[in-house]
Amino acid sequence: MTEITKKLKILCIINASIGLSLAFLYIAVPYYYLSLIEWPFFDPYYSWAFGGIFLILSSFLLRSIKQNHGEKLKSVLEITIAWEMLILILNIISLILIPTPIISILSTWILNIIFILLIILNFLFLKRN
Repeated sequence: MTEITKKLKILCIINASIGLSLAFLYIAVPYYYLSLIEWPFFDPYYSWAFGGIFLILSSFLLRSIKQNHGEKLKSVLEITIAWEMLILILNIISLILIPTPIISILSTWILNIIFILLIILNFLFLKRN
């Protein structure tokens, strides 16, 4: 069994915290959140599915940390990195194809920057451990 470093645990807790926050926004209050960022359309199924993925990934990250299971944590982190990369690509494509107000563009780029930072940090820590 692989040992989990303290820095990797902290990074995974940050990942899970961001994921749980976004899961709450997309599952519990999707209409209010998407209205706040002036997203041009509302599809509850998309919001719930998106939030559900955040919830599942965050739950598995926290569970792997609690069980102190290094190999499982690395596998979940690899899936998280792949998913964050996919969302980053889809966000950029949606900004190109969907005409949106400036607030939607700004909020999407804020999320993109967060995902870029997480991808870089996750990748670096995963390669070190």
